[in-house]
Amino acid sequence: MPGPGKRSDEPPASPPPGARAAAMWRRYLHFWGPRAEADVDEELAFHVAMRTRDQVARGLGEAEARDAVLRRLGDLDGVRAACIAG
Repeated sequence: MPGPGKRSDEPPASPPPGARAAAMWRRYLHFWGPRAEADVDEELAFHVAMRTRDQVARGLGEAEARDAVLRRLGDLDGVRAACIAG
């Protein structure tokens, strides 16, 4: 029987976007320790570099491509903090 305020035909609540990835990072950080902060930084830098390279290949200048990638990826400081917060 569903809990108070729940209907039996309601689907279960979905976790917030990124919750699964954040949980995986927390497990990783717990296991690997302080090196993980550098790993997160390297991983984010890798994604920025690869996407920037793709944009340059499509004809944007290096600075314009990097700016476009950073806008598209959003709050990288927030992502970094969420990954490390575990």
